[in-house]
Order: sequence, then C-alpha cells, then structure tokens
Amino acid sequence: MSAALPRILRTSSFRLTLLYAALFGCSALILLGVIYGASGVYMSNSLDAAIDSDIAELEDSLRAGGNAALTAQIEERVRQTPNGPMYYSLQDADGKAIAGNIPFANGREGRFDLKVPRSNSPSVAVHAHGITLPDSEYLMVGVDALPRREIRKLIVRVFGWSSAITLMLAFASGALMSRGLLRRVETISRAARDIMAGDFSRRIPVRGTGDEFDHLVTSLNAMLDRNEAAMESVRQVSNDIAHDLRTPLTRLRQRLELAQRRAQSVAEWQRAAEGCISDMDATLQTFGALLRIAQIESGMPARRFTKIDLSELLHAVTEVYRPMAEEREQRFAADIASGLIFWGDRELLTQMAATRECNEAFAPREHPSHLRRCSRQMR
Repeated sequence: MSAALPRILRTSSFRLTLLYAALFGCSALILLGVIYGASGVYMSNSLDAAIDSDIAELEDSLRAGGNAALTAQIEERVRQTPNGPMYYSLQDADGKAIAGNIPFANGREGRFDLKVPRSNSPSVAVHAHGITLPDSEYLMVGVDALPRREIRKLIVRVFGWSSAITLMLAFASGALMSRGLLRRVETISRAARDIMAGDFSRRIPVRGTGDEFDHLVTSLNAMLDRNEAAMESVRQVSNDIAHDLRTPLTRLRQRLELAQRRAQSVAEWQRAAEGCISDMDATLQTFGALLRIAQIESGMPARRFTKIDLSELLHAVTEVYRPMAEEREQRFAADIASGLIFWGDRELLTQMAATRECNEAFAPREHPSHLRRCSRQMR
C-alpha cells in the first residue's frame, strides 16, 4: 500500500507534517469546545439578565396595582410584540391561562429552554424563567434564544473554515518541504553513485545555508577526502612495494643463479644460502617499514613513536659503517650535532639513516621510495 503512494507522501518530513496537523486539529477541537461553552454561558447570562429585568418590572406592577395591573402590563407588552422576542405566560393557581403569548405553560419553575410553536412558521427556541407569585399564580417570562444559537453557529462555522484552511496549508507546506528534502537527498545519492562508479574526487555541493544538511554534507565531504587520501596512500604503497622490492629480488635471483653455476661444494652453497637469507630479511624489513609508513599516513595512532635521542642514534649508525669504509680504504666522516631530540619510530629512523649513509659511502644511488616517504613523514 505504501509503495503505491507518491514518493513525497512517504517522506519523513511529510509524516511529521501530518503529525503536527493532527496535533493542531486536536488542539483546535479543544479550543472550539472551550469557546463554544464559554459563549453559551455568556449568552445565557445575557438572556437571563433581560428576563430578570422584565420579571422585576412585572413584580413592581403586581405590588403597585395588584393582579389587574400585572395582567394589563403583560397584555400591553404582548400587543406591542406579539411574535417576540419576549414571551409571557400568566396562569392562575389551577393552571388556566390569564394572559401572555405562549399558548401553554407547564408550571415549571427556574430557568429552562422550551420550544414555542408559531403559525405558518417554525417553532421558536425560547429561554425562559418561571416563578410562583405570592397569590399562587404562575408567571413565566422568556426571550428568543436565537442570538445564542446564531453565535454558536458562527463559532462553529469560523472554526470549521479556519481549521480546513490551516490543514490545507499544512499539507501544502509539508509537500513543499518534502520536495525540498527529496532534492537534497537525491543530490547526495547522485554524488554517492558517482563515487561508487569510480569518481573519487566527486564531492557533495554545500548550499551555504548553514542548516543541518550543510553540516551533514560538510562531514561527509571531510570523510570522502579522508577516504580518497587513504586510497591514494594504498596506491602509493603498492607502487613503492613494486619499486623497492625490484632491486632486492633481482639481487636474490642473481645470487641464486650465480650459486647454481659456480657453487662446487656444500660450503659455497651455505654461503649462497646465507646471502639469500640476508636478502630476504632485508626484503621483510622493507615490507614492515612500508606497512608502518602506511599506518602513519592513514592517520592511525603512532603507538611505536617515542622520544628519541637522534644524535646518539646517528653516532651508533656511523660506528657500524665506519669499519666497512676503512676496509675499502675510504674516508668516513660524520658531523652530528649534539642534543637532537626527536619524536618518531626508532627502527624507521635507523633504517633511513643507515641506508642513506651506506648509499652515500659505498653505492650512491637514489634512495628507496619508502625511505623517501619516511623522511617526509619524520620532518
């Protein structure tokens, strides 16, 4: 069923709009009930005030002129307004009508509502007040309740139209909000599809409004930048592996070919095997160095980093290679400043310094790429 609805109507923003519209409708109904009841009470009090004023005047006439004056007063008022809005009924103690424009009266005391039939027209709703006079006669005075009924109809009509218009506006605004939300989501989806297709430089555009979507897009773009850098680092590591392992593997192959052609005894094969093992150890060290450098470049915590006395480390490296230079009758000099404190990986620094000194002293050539990258990271 939900799949058949338009996409806009299935968005979370439109559902949230419906929820707020429902809450508004409930609030409007409660407000309508309160206003409807309060207006009814107000209008009833106004009608009661008009009735009480008439009853007070009639009682004054009764006290001043007796029953005859009261009857004459009622007949005069009925003659002036035979069809309301004021209605009267005067009965004797036996319930017989004496005067008034209400054809019947039930002798009920207090305030109440009743219907008064009229010829050639609908009955009239009357709000009345009945009392028993001192001589046991019954007097009822009523007033047309049309104003109270009309004000209630007006309140219901106004609330009905205003609620309908408000709900229509809520639905329209919900649809517009959902449409805008879908556009933003579709922009992010298109960027994600382009990235999955191989365009790793693709980024999600920022509108510059500073809203929650801009904050989300900024975070996503930062994550994509980090991922692109990590992938570039992986590609660089792959290139470095191919570059740095070509020389030791070539040397290993040449050593094995040379042993195969020239080795005549077990001792010569053992020396060749020891040389191969040494080359393999160097290759494994290169692998380890590449992995550690990749971890450093990817932003992983550098757990192996410690505070290092670089001066002491360089002196130790030179002491290792000085005898090799003397054997070759080469001059080996090192000018190392004292008190060089460095924060880094001791093994990587040792490998970088040893390879640099060895290359410069015995076989000057371009440094391996992983050592160049290590040098850049340690600066």
